[in-house]
Amino acid sequence: MMKRDSIYFIDANVPMYAHGRHHPYRRPCQRVLTLLARGEISGVTDSAVHQEIIYRYLALERAHEAQQVSSDFLTLVPGILPFTRREVEKMIDLTSIHAALPTRDLVHLAVMINRDLTHIISVDTQFDQVEEIKRVDPLTSTI
Repeated sequence: MMKRDSIYFIDANVPMYAHGRHHPYRRPCQRVLTLLARGEISGVTDSAVHQEIIYRYLALERAHEAQQVSSDFLTLVPGILPFTRREVEKMIDLTSIHAALPTRDLVHLAVMINRDLTHIISVDTQFDQVEEIKRVDPLTSTI
């Protein structure tokens, strides 16, 4: 169980599963968003998460959902961390250690490490291989 005063990095898949159709992760991700809305947990994200949300829905030709999901998520998680030169440099360093991670996850990892964030709420199991952080799975973890 995590301390309630921890700040969680919230991955793009959380609002997307919460908004999506029936899936085992839908309700657990909705619960995470409810905890954020109630102020029971604190979360931040980065600009790349919003890019992921919008990219995915536009690729599906669902522009209205791109706007809605990103806008709703922005309301729930107003803290958006930037991806700056410092994060680019960190991402370059991380590629030698975590070359198997998708690029977008290297972005999130660089942002998290540079800001001393240690927990990510995500369904992406590849984060389990990253020693620098701990993944909190919405389906199986108690927050």
